[in-house]
Amino acid sequence: MNIPAPLLLLLAGVLSLGAAQVGNEIASKAHALLAERCVSCHGSEKQKGGLRLDSREGLLAGGDSGSVVVLSNATASLMYCNVAGLKPDSVMPPKEERLS
Repeated sequence: MNIPAPLLLLLAGVLSLGAAQVGNEIASKAHALLAERCVSCHGSEKQKGGLRLDSREGLLAGGDSGSVVVLSNATASLMYCNVAGLKPDSVMPPKEERLS
């Protein structure tokens, strides 16, 4: 499977929030991407699907569909499946805001 670099960057940063071995640059880029593209619907003011992505705790808590990350296997994460478009009925971000 050929996974686009921005998606790998997002997943690496998100799934390793707080991990010492992850470079600050990757974590910073992942945080910026989440803030720019996800937090308007999954942040402090609004939590579509019961999911909050503006904190590590919210990310790990998951939402109405359950856990969104599998810390030991990024590609098994619901977040990965949704962002990669592997589940057509739950693609994120919405079509008009898709990641390139």
